[in-house]
Amino acid sequence: MYNLLIVDDEEFLLVGMKRIFQSAGSDFNIFTAESGHTALEILEKENIDLIISDMYMPEMSGYELLNRVKNNYPNIVRILLSGYIEDSVDLPKNNIAHMYLSKPLRTKALINEIKEYMSNQEHILEEV
Repeated sequence: MYNLLIVDDEEFLLVGMKRIFQSAGSDFNIFTAESGHTALEILEKENIDLIISDMYMPEMSGYELLNRVKNNYPNIVRILLSGYIEDSVDLPKNNIAHMYLSKPLRTKALINEIKEYMSNQEHILEEV
């Protein structure tokens, strides 16, 4: 079982993603946060294996959040979501996340990719 934290300022997206991951089976224990600050509070209390964060949120961007996660919790697999094509071109140069995904998401493919990444977590963490 993997502890997954999903961060997005849009509550309907959090509810939808939580439902999708829960329907994928018992591989995921889901936590959600509507802000980077709330996500950091959860990270202090819970043993999170994977974080998925939207890029653009008020107060603290997903980029800033994942940068903090990278520095403070380097063993957490980090995924950054964005609806803007230019982000997918520029962000990989920054080594902030293990995966960069574009919105809208193909949910079945996303879950399969995450399961594959998590099964190879040690290898992934060595790369970034």
